[in-house]
Amino acid sequence: MDNVLAEGVNTILLDLQDVTFMNSSAIGGLVAMVKAVQRKSGTLSLCSLNAQVRLVFELSRMDRIFNIYVNQQAFEQKNEVIAK
Repeated sequence: MDNVLAEGVNTILLDLQDVTFMNSSAIGGLVAMVKAVQRKSGTLSLCSLNAQVRLVFELSRMDRIFNIYVNQQAFEQKNEVIAK
């Protein structure tokens, strides 16, 4: 993540399509990532969460910290609107 941020990237999308399980350690890692991105005035978004992973985010209230999109296309549409 540090290398990507050092290159000047400030909008990051993590596609979690293949993630079938998420524990507190993984969420902690994502929180650390979002803080690092925010320090560089960037945004970290997530997409393609399956139902179980989404439930973990909702129960832990992490869905309030992350921008979560249904899929990459939804992210692209939303960010295209913002860029205009």
